[in-house]
Amino acid sequence: MKTFAVLLLTFTTAYAGMVVRFETMNLSTNEFDVDASMTANIFGAFLNLSISNDKRYYDPIHSKFYFGYHFDGFGGTILKFGNLSLRAGKILQSDEVDSPYSLFLSSERNPYVSMSLRYENNRFFFKTVWIDLTRSVNVKDSIHPYSFPDRGMNYRAFGIKYGGFRFGYQESVVYTNRTFDFEYFFSPLPNFFTQYINFVGRPFRQGTNDNSILGFFASYFSKSTYAYIQLLIDDMNMNRFYGGFQNPDKVGWSFGMRFSTPVGEFFAYHAGTTKYTFEPSTSDVEDQYYHYPEVVAPVGNSTRTVSIEENCVGYKYGENTMSFLFGWEKKILDLKTTLQFELVLSGSKSPVKPWHGYGKIPQGTHLLDESPIEKIFKVSGSVKKRWGDLSAGLKLEFEHVENPLKLVKEIYKPSEGVDNSWYLTAGVSYSF
Repeated sequence: MKTFAVLLLTFTTAYAGMVVRFETMNLSTNEFDVDASMTANIFGAFLNLSISNDKRYYDPIHSKFYFGYHFDGFGGTILKFGNLSLRAGKILQSDEVDSPYSLFLSSERNPYVSMSLRYENNRFFFKTVWIDLTRSVNVKDSIHPYSFPDRGMNYRAFGIKYGGFRFGYQESVVYTNRTFDFEYFFSPLPNFFTQYINFVGRPFRQGTNDNSILGFFASYFSKSTYAYIQLLIDDMNMNRFYGGFQNPDKVGWSFGMRFSTPVGEFFAYHAGTTKYTFEPSTSDVEDQYYHYPEVVAPVGNSTRTVSIEENCVGYKYGENTMSFLFGWEKKILDLKTTLQFELVLSGSKSPVKPWHGYGKIPQGTHLLDESPIEKIFKVSGSVKKRWGDLSAGLKLEFEHVENPLKLVKEIYKPSEGVDNSWYLTAGVSYSF
């Protein structure tokens, strides 16, 4: 019996986005992307390389040699053996629910140095993920010195499938003083018990009191419909059943659906998180559910605020938030046309200060119970057309922000003022 290896190569180059801000009529972003992948029998590899002038990052020589552009990218390898697959590298990781408001792993395209192992058949699925958050570093930058401890995290999901339904359990854990934990990655024992046993000691304590999160989801999929519901529990107030001090519930929820009709596909999503969700447990342990335990990054001779969306590992808007997204999509005259509206409400949030620097655990559960709060209204429309391997698209977006979040002593707080922005984005890509 002979075995043949099938080699498949794909290559996509794209002018990924020209963004024009109407207030100044200036070209604010110019980006080029290159994607390549290779599959041969059980092995695969892929990469993405981008070149951009969005000024989020600074390279010491980019203004002289690269005309103000900087490089970014990620890539990884895949091994697949039947129903079992292993992915590793600097790669994107995805949640079990297909949603812009997923809770455990962000829907933003934020790649991590990570590894995932997944098994799935007709009745069962299991996935375990390791993510390298930060390595021990102490950078004596003249503008903004910073230091990170060794930090890592693991995410796990498993459940059952029945027809178009999926029911699953999800959990994750963030730990410090190490970047990888063998037991969390390979053991199917729920993280709560692993954390408890190692922290108490059998017979000796191992590591610190790690920060674990758990939750559940259910979803349904058919040719015309997708619907899901998801719950995340960072901490629950069990004292409500016994009396005494009422500590805050730190929880998140998300649900949504999309469905096809003769006049197009409609979709609607909602999610929210209470105040203090994803934050570090104490001021001396940096176990927050964020990629970096930092809110400011050096950029050349200045600094910039690190946004919640690019930093939070989970729900992209972080804590103390509610968001709503509604939209419609249809092919009109061979143009894929999309219209959508989003409302985001945000209160104070901090990836680095437990309890927002309050000094002790506050009483009761809190959600948007301050004034003012940030209110973001987004309306956008886009069209996309494909001619074989060539595709092109155009998007127009209006954003109205009231009381925008500003960084004040490591806390993002609603401020005074209003900001209106119009953006026009154009892009083209070719695959061969």
